[in-house]
Amino acid sequence: MAEGVKPPANIEAEKAVLGACLLNVQALVRVKEMLKSQDFYYRPHQLVYSAICGVHDSTGAVDEVLVYSQLYLLGTLEEAGGGTYLGELTGAVPTSANAEHYAALVRDAAVLRRQMVLLSSRVVVASQAGSAREFVSETLDLVADNAGHGLFNGVGHVSALAGEYGAGFRDWVSSRHTARQGLELGIIELDRHIPNGLEKDMLAVVGARSGDGKTSFLLSIAVNVSLSGQGSVLIVSLETRRERLMRRIHRNVCPHQAFLNAHADRNTQLRDDLLTASLDRLGKMHIAIEDSRSDVEDIKYAVQGHCVRHPETCLVGIDYFQRIGTKKRFSSSREKFDYILGVIDEIKRAVNRPIILLSQFTKGEINEKYGPNIGMLKETGRLENDADVVMLLWNKSESGSHDTELRCDIPKQRDGPRARVMLRFIKPMYLVCSPTKPRNDALEIQGKLVGTEVEDYDDGEAPF
Repeated sequence: MAEGVKPPANIEAEKAVLGACLLNVQALVRVKEMLKSQDFYYRPHQLVYSAICGVHDSTGAVDEVLVYSQLYLLGTLEEAGGGTYLGELTGAVPTSANAEHYAALVRDAAVLRRQMVLLSSRVVVASQAGSAREFVSETLDLVADNAGHGLFNGVGHVSALAGEYGAGFRDWVSSRHTARQGLELGIIELDRHIPNGLEKDMLAVVGARSGDGKTSFLLSIAVNVSLSGQGSVLIVSLETRRERLMRRIHRNVCPHQAFLNAHADRNTQLRDDLLTASLDRLGKMHIAIEDSRSDVEDIKYAVQGHCVRHPETCLVGIDYFQRIGTKKRFSSSREKFDYILGVIDEIKRAVNRPIILLSQFTKGEINEKYGPNIGMLKETGRLENDADVVMLLWNKSESGSHDTELRCDIPKQRDGPRARVMLRFIKPMYLVCSPTKPRNDALEIQGKLVGTEVEDYDDGEAPF
């Protein structure tokens, strides 16, 4: 630990926890799920808490007299402050009903102290590390593990969780008509059928054929989230380089109808003026692109590191599942896919953000009459089972169509109904939007844009 830095501690909260435990055995039962004796900073408090837990474990009861006797038998009574100090502890707590709140304060201070020790020790390791990537990945894992039982306790009794859950539920009931619990996607028809939005622990799988708009779907949501001020978005792209994605996002933020008219008229001057006028808006997009990782182990490192550096990140998108590799070898594709999904689940839990995972179908898989179905995800291991929300995109239009109808089926949703939603896919802009209220109508381009017609315009050859 660095010299001159005072370790974080909350002595008053420690006193309140011990007083609550001495006064109310039910408070002790709840606190024991959260704290261990070493979580207390003040040595006498460690001894008192250890004695309290020892008495309760052997007798099922606890009070000041029993703890006094336990400390006396252990020979630690004087070091713990004596009988007078026990009396002071019971008088230091306003009410035992707030024991869990006091315990949370003690736990948080203990976690910070452990992290200070850990990170101080990592300085020497960093000076000898051969790989920055491996060092940072290992450090992130150690930080999570070192948080200990306090922040990542896997067991919680309903009786202990009821208070906090009840408060959260009441807040949710009071606000459900004005706000969502999770992330809004910014496409009206879709948000209506995902009533709570994408919550922090959700995995949303989006399946589609190549060319049916799955990447445009993800980019449109990323732009919507950024424009709405909900936070920033990280896109992990395994197929498309960042330069190409930047061009797509640039088109996505243009005023859609004006751009579409310029495209239909082959008016390159007007199109370029619109793109130029949209550069300021492009520069305000809170979207990050990671295109240098292909193995899931490296993706885990990159996503965790990004979310630590940018806590405002509220969504992670991965494009796409079948292109993710691994440093390990497997005897079958199913084993490989299951391993990759396991690591993605670790990422989701570690960063506590929703993840949109794109999955690509082959053209031969889809029945041209009925479109894709959720059974197609069975070929990729447990993808269907792990997903909290599944969305299947299908564009039946001919490849030359620029403004088409895009069907979005929601065959699975843990907290909502199944649905079929019809969206609009404007291909030249890589924009998926509501057919009734496209998002880009909000952009106002000042000034008069005068263009010239160019007959030989070919969108495929345009550099932007």
